[in-house]
Amino acid sequence: MLEAVDLYKTFKNGNREVYPLSGASLCVEEGDRIGIFGKSGEGKSTFANIACGLAKPDSGNVYLDERPLFDESKSYDFRAGKRIQLIPQQPYLSFDPAQRIGSAVAEAVRVNGRGIGRAEARSKVAELFDRVLLNPSLMDRLPSQLSGGQVQRAAIARALAMNPEAIISDEATSMLDASSQAQIIRIFCDLANKDGIAIILISHDMKLLRSFADRIYRLDKGVFQIVCDKSAEGTEDV
Repeated sequence: MLEAVDLYKTFKNGNREVYPLSGASLCVEEGDRIGIFGKSGEGKSTFANIACGLAKPDSGNVYLDERPLFDESKSYDFRAGKRIQLIPQQPYLSFDPAQRIGSAVAEAVRVNGRGIGRAEARSKVAELFDRVLLNPSLMDRLPSQLSGGQVQRAAIARALAMNPEAIISDEATSMLDASSQAQIIRIFCDLANKDGIAIILISHDMKLLRSFADRIYRLDKGVFQIVCDKSAEGTEDV
């Protein structure tokens, strides 16, 4: 379904070139629960940003259902790419602080379903809030009036409004307490198991990844190395 093939990306750091991705390849199928970990600066967020069109690879490509998302000029196909949604690390920065949280999610509903009226969009937002364990009464609150865990779940609701096939969570639980982390993981498990949405969880927390992922990859020296596969024996070394 989602496949990254031979991704290369170089950054300039002063006079030095940094190579966070050096031929990184990864294949994700429907309903997969994937964990990715690695040291800071190893390219985890770079991979996430490329998959979602927020950064361009120097070479290589990302495919969704065998369709390339970057053309020869490295322009990203955002119409197809909207089926890959990114949940960022800092939930409050992903919302307009002056906009009601329900209104922000409703915008995504209406973008994905053209012709949907305000009342229908609001009803859909209530359904999405229920899916991410949020009381619909919170729709009229500002982000600052919600906890970090609640805002992050609203971010997941907004992602679900786009009917994604894959969700990439880039350290989305790292700033939350243990209870909020557990809620997020429960939601991700349900989305993978019941809805067939592939979840890619990027984290420094190996214990968290072990509790969630069917396969865990280390991003090291610019490439993905599988270190744990619950469907196979002998792959776990961490």
